[in-house]
Amino acid sequence: MNKPALFALAAGIAGLSACTHLRSPTDEQLVTLLHTDHARPSLPQIDNVATNCLRAWSNDAELIRGLPAGFAAEGTAKANCRNRIDGWLADGERNPSDYSFDDISAPAVVRRIVALAKPASPAAAIDQRADHAMPPPMMRPKLGPPANVNANGPHTDIGTTQALLKEADDSCKLAQQKATAADASVALQRFAKYCAPYIQRAQTTLADHSAANQPQVDAIARGAKGMTATAQRLLQQARHD
Repeated sequence: MNKPALFALAAGIAGLSACTHLRSPTDEQLVTLLHTDHARPSLPQIDNVATNCLRAWSNDAELIRGLPAGFAAEGTAKANCRNRIDGWLADGERNPSDYSFDDISAPAVVRRIVALAKPASPAAAIDQRADHAMPPPMMRPKLGPPANVNANGPHTDIGTTQALLKEADDSCKLAQQKATAADASVALQRFAKYCAPYIQRAQTTLADHSAANQPQVDAIARGAKGMTATAQRLLQQARHD
């Protein structure tokens, strides 16, 4: 067999091997990971922005077709939505099985996510729209914040978010050190692989104060908290193994 043929065969085997390392979450795990922040427990709903984000990152022509321009191109929207999902992946409550971004952005998994994001029935669609409908006047909250409540809401400022990221970064570095051990768990190794890229992208977003809007800052803060909690949980497990 000539060298080009051998090279092609080796590349094919390497590609096949890489594919076999991807894991496929169950439908329930996908909903737990990708549900909207305000979803009701009785009616979990996959986040539409997250769905479009994963379609964009799937690199599948059929899935990318019809996406909004910001997601279809290598632009800010695509990068920012990846930051948000990386934060969810680092959240032990959303992602207790430690799936990676590669796992959930595989085309076959993304197609299932798209299907799960659609309302199961017309009644469900009406119920979802009702969640966002304006309540009757007598049920609307009165203007002005109640006593002892921040008028700006539960937002996190950039300085606090940067501190949370620093804590997450320290936890990530410690996890990376422990992940090199021969007996390190697969979950710890996976976390060590994706925590640093997430922190780097989040820090880049925060560095440009003019580009970072409040929802992004809040999402990064939640992701940093989740990442630190997950790192502590995995490191605690490693100490007892």
